[in-house]
Amino acid sequence: ELSVHVPLEEPAGVYILKIRNTGIAPRRLRVAPYFQIALAHSPEQAGALLISRDAKTGALYFENPRNRFRTGSCFAAMSEPAEQFATRRDRFFGAGRGFACPLMVESGAPAPEAGDEFPVAALLTTVEIPAGGEKVISIVLGEADSRKLAEACVEKFQTPENAEQSLQSTRDWWMAME
Repeated sequence: ELSVHVPLEEPAGVYILKIRNTGIAPRRLRVAPYFQIALAHSPEQAGALLISRDAKTGALYFENPRNRFRTGSCFAAMSEPAEQFATRRDRFFGAGRGFACPLMVESGAPAPEAGDEFPVAALLTTVEIPAGGEKVISIVLGEADSRKLAEACVEKFQTPENAEQSLQSTRDWWMAME
């Protein structure tokens, strides 16, 4: 089950992924959030982005110093530790591959560079779900006015409980609009 919402006071989209194992055996799955990052009219117009990764949180940060329309720090993170990440589209998909079977998901490691340098935020984790169990993963994507604000947003929504509280607050706000 995937729930997506935009918190009322945060510059982000929050994804809550609930995976239930209704079987009688434990399951091991790879989860790979993937977002193409433009920070311009289109990825082709973006030019080279400044990209960094926070070793503590695993969050990926992107900035476009040439973007005169909007400045700030774009970010992507998830609640589970990222075993692997990719910031280039070719490193996620692999040569000649697409959404149906990305090499990074299949192999568990980024693909070799293949000339497609479009920036992406791709994270990969492996989760184990016991028989009859459930796993909740929160994923956050956004753009804040500064790196400090981006880091605060990542920290807040890397906790699935905070993400679920935010979803409920957003639902409550919408229900009050009726």
